[in-house]
Amino acid sequence: MATAETTVAAPKKSVMRSGAAQKLLAFGALIIIFAFFAIASPVFFTWENIKGIFLATAVNGILALGVTFVIITAGIDLSVGTVMTLSAVMTGVFITFWGLPVPVGILAGLATGTFAGLVNGLFIAHAHPALHRHSGHDDDRAVFRSSFPASSPSTSTTRPASG
Repeated sequence: MATAETTVAAPKKSVMRSGAAQKLLAFGALIIIFAFFAIASPVFFTWENIKGIFLATAVNGILALGVTFVIITAGIDLSVGTVMTLSAVMTGVFITFWGLPVPVGILAGLATGTFAGLVNGLFIAHAHPALHRHSGHDDDRAVFRSSFPASSPSTSTTRPASG
């Protein structure tokens, strides 16, 4: 009896599915969009516009730097954005409500973020990160709600007037 051998051809890897091609396409699309707006608007290359773009992306850039270290260590922490919001709100509280000078208020806001990050980091380091992924986010929201009970949507008793 003769046996027939069957060979299965390996699937061809498409050039478009490779990571390098996708990155080149994304970069190419960015260049096309950049060129389009440069031609469409005479103020696109002005210093004011470039400064506005940098200011608009600064917060996301700083958050991306912090999250990079979390991703490199194979962890994930959903409370990064919440800690940033908590720090920003507390900076405003220190300056506006407590009347601290702006530099001192900024340092106090940074200290708030540092403390919240330290607490989250210690909890994740000494427990399984999955246990804290959402709880750190909820803890920070609870601190915000206790600081501003009247402004919290879940505790607000005022309703918008219908008209």
